[in-house]
Amino acid sequence: MSGVEAAARIAVPEQAEGIRVETVSSEAGLAQLAGESWDDLVRAMPRPSPFLLHSWLVEWWRHYG
Repeated sequence: MSGVEAAARIAVPEQAEGIRVETVSSEAGLAQLAGESWDDLVRAMPRPSPFLLHSWLVEWWRHYG
């Protein structure tokens, strides 16, 4: 079983039932995620990384996406 398959089998906590997951497949789609909430989530991580901030990801996408 791959890591993805194992992750898919994990039970979703009740408070997470309203979460929607989708794949971003374009620069325009990534740009739509801009805003304070994205960076706030990154900064709230136990070990936040500057490489997960929205501005960094947009620049990465422009060069490598």
